[in-house]
Amino acid sequence: MNTPWWAAAAVVVVGSSLTWVLIVDAVEPLTSMVVAGGNATQESKAAAITARRLDGVVVQPGQENKWPIGVIIENLAVVRPQPGLGSAKVVFETLAEGGATRFFALFDGTENLAKLGPVRSARKYYVNWATEYNAVYAHAGGAPDALIELAARKLLDLNGIGGAAKYFWRDKALAAPHNLFTSSEKLNTAVATSPLATQVPSYEQWVYKDDAAVAERGSPTKQIIVAFSGKAFEAEWEYHADTNTYFRSTAGVAHRDALTKNVIQAKNVVVEFLPNEKVQAEKGRLSLNTTGSGRVLIFRDGKVIEGAWKKQTIWRRTSFVDADGKPIALNRGTTWVEVVPGRRSVTY
Repeated sequence: MNTPWWAAAAVVVVGSSLTWVLIVDAVEPLTSMVVAGGNATQESKAAAITARRLDGVVVQPGQENKWPIGVIIENLAVVRPQPGLGSAKVVFETLAEGGATRFFALFDGTENLAKLGPVRSARKYYVNWATEYNAVYAHAGGAPDALIELAARKLLDLNGIGGAAKYFWRDKALAAPHNLFTSSEKLNTAVATSPLATQVPSYEQWVYKDDAAVAERGSPTKQIIVAFSGKAFEAEWEYHADTNTYFRSTAGVAHRDALTKNVIQAKNVVVEFLPNEKVQAEKGRLSLNTTGSGRVLIFRDGKVIEGAWKKQTIWRRTSFVDADGKPIALNRGTTWVEVVPGRRSVTY
């Protein structure tokens, strides 16, 4: 992997203390060193622990750098609560056509999800986010420009209504097209029987840190409301200081995972502002520009940091930097990226 432009050790101020954070191969000068992707010097291997590249969570050696598996998941009211969504490590949410939002949810194959979905069709901008992870891409057909883009990016293409249909099934108790599902077992089999099985995942990592101390966290029950398009797709996050997590609601109702029955939670909520979408002639589908830079709000530890998002090319990772151009560290754990086009309301 080429070393990212920001790959050097950095200092992040947490409260009144200084905490070293990990950036890709940089070493944290802590009692227990955390190694991203399992990289460590020979001298430090005995004491090192490993952090998962996808979300920064400390894991057992061998679990730190699995292939990211991206799944396009529907969000119409009739399909909530969706099974498996709460287990995603990273989720991008933004608009599809008709004012509905859709999720690009990333997993790492260590999950054990008996059912995941409903799986829906690809859009070009979701393919662009998948590209920065070199991710497996699970979907059910897609817009013509998205399918062209997907072929050009040479990602592992799991089309549930195409050549990869054996990795999906229809739930006959539900109406099509809202009834296509997959599972961890099927997705992992697809990866294990593909050329990826003998390759090592390679993508730029976000910067991660440990949770802030309890005394340094923000006030509980603070809310973030993202008004995508009317109440039906209003995303709301409520901060809980005791667990240092954000609980999700959609349309004013707690958004749960159908498998666990638990409310979907995130350690970080990122609000990324994009230029206004363009509406294409074909079926009113949208076009979003995901490269360049713009405003970003990072919610973590019950506080907000205002900065900028940057994505230099389709292949480069979307990064988040502060006013001085330094990477903003996220808490280890699930991150939801709310991608807001145009001047839609975001209150907090």
